[in-house]
Amino acid sequence: MKSMLFEINKKRWLTLFLVALSATIFRLILQAFIPSSGNNPFPPSVIVKAGLLIPSFTIYALITYFLLAVVFVIIQGHLPGTKIKKGLMFGFLFCMMWGIYLFEPLPHVSSTSLTELFAYPIVDGISLVFLGLLLGKFVAIDSQLVGKVYINFNIVPLIAIPVCFLALRVFFYSIVHIYSSFTTNPLGTMIWAVASGIWIGVLYLFLGQKALR
Repeated sequence: MKSMLFEINKKRWLTLFLVALSATIFRLILQAFIPSSGNNPFPPSVIVKAGLLIPSFTIYALITYFLLAVVFVIIQGHLPGTKIKKGLMFGFLFCMMWGIYLFEPLPHVSSTSLTELFAYPIVDGISLVFLGLLLGKFVAIDSQLVGKVYINFNIVPLIAIPVCFLALRVFFYSIVHIYSSFTTNPLGTMIWAVASGIWIGVLYLFLGQKALR
């Protein structure tokens, strides 16, 4: 993995940055289409009070998309299909993971409209698929395994990862007391945690197992 990162030349780093920047701009444009009920259960943060919400969100999105682009460079050589198919597969898998994560049954969800509840997963998902499309177009290389998918459907990650993820979340809910509905809706919260862990396992099976060896 380290050698793959060292092999990225300056031009490739610039390409990754421009791809991440394009996806960030795309995400900012889509933000305008997300409805807001104005129902925010949290007090304004220091960032909001300082009027730095948009710059902070922009930096956060840029860093996130850039790191995902680096991950794509590391694993894309092991993905089957054409450049575009690789990018779309990568974008779709992370789109689903992001969507599942955003559906955590938090306390304020009950007072959130369905439109607003689904808006963020949809907009974030579209942005991740767009990022994958750009990575496929400008970063990926066509695979010799076109039309063939070699996935080792090892059941161990699909069990071990959800169990570890659930254990960590329960620790943070019970000991650290992070914001959650664990005390009022433990079953729903644990089902969400297991579902998230399972999808992380799916991500590992499709994207990570060969690249991490």
